[in-house]
Amino acid sequence: MTFYACLWNVFSLCKGVTVSNLVLQYLNRDERPAFVLEDGHNASFFQIDAQKGVSAPQFILTNISNISIHEVNGVDDMKLDEANKKEI
Repeated sequence: MTFYACLWNVFSLCKGVTVSNLVLQYLNRDERPAFVLEDGHNASFFQIDAQKGVSAPQFILTNISNISIHEVNGVDDMKLDEANKKEI
């Protein structure tokens, strides 16, 4: 797994990532999404409270399979078998 982080979280070439019980807040205005996932498999996000840009999605998913998102602010609970280019 490769993990890159700037202000928020970018997961690239990942497998089996689990993120839970996390609060992300920024000090200055930021228009990026909270999470960007690329080329990954088996990701789980649970009980997340993350700020994001006003017009930005919470997640950007590119070439992701088997992802579950539950109790993430601003996002309906879901499980996706595949997401090739999706903003949530």
